[in-house]
Amino acid sequence: MSTKVIAFTRYAINGASSRLRIYQYVAPLVDYGIFIEVSPLFDKDYIERLYSEKGKSYLSVAIAYIKRIINLFSVIRYDVIFIEKELLPNIPGVFEYLLYSMEKKYIVDYDDAVFHCYDQSNNYYMKLLSKKIDKIMSRSSMVICGNDYIAARSSNANAKNIQILPTVVDTNKYKALAVNSNSQIVIGWIGTPSTVHLLEIVRCSLEALNEDFDFILCVIGAKFSSDIFKVECIKWSENTEIKSIQAIDIGIMPLNDGLFERGKCGYKLIQYMACGKPIIASPVGVNEKIVKESNAGYLAITVVDWTRALGVLCATKKLRTDFGVMGRSHVEKKYSLGEAVPKMAHLFKTIKQ
Repeated sequence: MSTKVIAFTRYAINGASSRLRIYQYVAPLVDYGIFIEVSPLFDKDYIERLYSEKGKSYLSVAIAYIKRIINLFSVIRYDVIFIEKELLPNIPGVFEYLLYSMEKKYIVDYDDAVFHCYDQSNNYYMKLLSKKIDKIMSRSSMVICGNDYIAARSSNANAKNIQILPTVVDTNKYKALAVNSNSQIVIGWIGTPSTVHLLEIVRCSLEALNEDFDFILCVIGAKFSSDIFKVECIKWSENTEIKSIQAIDIGIMPLNDGLFERGKCGYKLIQYMACGKPIIASPVGVNEKIVKESNAGYLAITVVDWTRALGVLCATKKLRTDFGVMGRSHVEKKYSLGEAVPKMAHLFKTIKQ
């Protein structure tokens, strides 16, 4: 028997969270008799505007909300409803409650701590929605969590069925290439204009590193500058993302130790390791687990930590290579699409029963 799924994602395929949490499963799940139709809230143009720092178009957001409400009338034709995060951000969870009242089975998926957008907000209106995600979780047939932090929140919300499925990558697309043979070392970071401020955490370390090593900081997906060390900013696109990561020598993921950051799934680290790159990360949330279990790099908190870790990796090509091999192996075992597809298929089949 086949299973028909409607997936209400936050973004179109060029939105990382939507692409990783559902789009990449669509084709391989057909072999398991699971057919997914994806209905994004925001289209490709919305993401492109964010990356180009043009900001949101409130008219397009309003239109997107109206289209989603209309599309909700189609749920009767499907066996399972998959919701990425929430149906309509920043408004009460009325439509999730209606699905619950209609006894429609829905799965809700979280790859970050979106609940903190409400309960940690300084905005009075957003504070009023502080229990929105908890209610959505408790009424769902299943909560799929990207990490233990989100799973703990689901448990506190009295969710009935909690499953942990980390964010994964397609290792057939992400290939580990040889370490850069040039004398200039490339330190890489990938992100968005809204997160590029995190590079300020390592600015002082990079300035100190500049005294001893010839390196360039490659920033993928945002703009960043320095008067002390070399910086190259590369525009992000889905087609060039992997190639851009393959061109770096060291991948970094600095994070502030905040509640929202603790809910992140370490996607940058997984991307770096999948391409055979050594990693350095702040020990926040799942980052600490990934670095320790993979043995593919270092954890760093202070400026001294970051400077030392970067210096060691810049100085030793063999160490970069060894860490890269171990990281790639870890991704193949723990964070590959091939490993995750049967698990996702089982979850959908379980919900349909």
